[in-house]
Amino acid sequence: DHLEVHAVDKRALSTIARRPGVSPSTCNRDVTAVMSVLKACEQWGWIADIPTAPRARERRTPIVLPTSAEVDRLVARCAATGGMLHHLVMLLRQTGVRLEEAGGLTWAQVDLARMAISLPVTKRNRLRVVPLTGTAVGTLRKLPRRLDVPWVFWHGAVGSRYLNLSSRLAVLASQAGYKNKLHDLRHLYAVEYLRGGGSIYDLQKILGHKSLRTTEGYLDFLTPDEQIAAQRIGAKSS
Repeated sequence: DHLEVHAVDKRALSTIARRPGVSPSTCNRDVTAVMSVLKACEQWGWIADIPTAPRARERRTPIVLPTSAEVDRLVARCAATGGMLHHLVMLLRQTGVRLEEAGGLTWAQVDLARMAISLPVTKRNRLRVVPLTGTAVGTLRKLPRRLDVPWVFWHGAVGSRYLNLSSRLAVLASQAGYKNKLHDLRHLYAVEYLRGGGSIYDLQKILGHKSLRTTEGYLDFLTPDEQIAAQRIGAKSS
């Protein structure tokens, strides 16, 4: 922020990319933002050359799956508060949807007869259709519905949508002794889907991963035979 654009060289970009105490992903996003500015300045003729953008090495945090007992404790703690949060937690495990996707789910997106939910606004900003198992359909059928409330999960006399779900559930998780992240329920769904004979290619679409390589990380939780099965089912013939 103290440099003029012509002074932003490779050394300056390296400093941005290697700031102590800042995550590699944040550093890379900041470098990308600065590079966008430099490219615009080059097009306008303000600078002649753009330095090569350095990248901080991003290391994926190891996935730790919660146990069924831990999930059950979290569900029980949420149920003890009243409301629908325990059903929401159950749906996270049963569908693999993200917390914000479940929190904003409306009944217009749910097709129980078709056994599917449609997510028009997702992380990739593309429509995604998630299949529902019989267990997930059962969870949704238990939820009370009101004609004047569009939300699947709501609370209060006026039927308000749950807000601040991440922090709200983090408190309940701590009280329940649930040490994993809520996002790990998505990982648990993925692994159980593959262990049940699901295809890695279908799972990529269900989870909305842009790259199959991201989805393939779940293969580490399978036996060699399960890995072979997961990679064969649904694979395109050459």
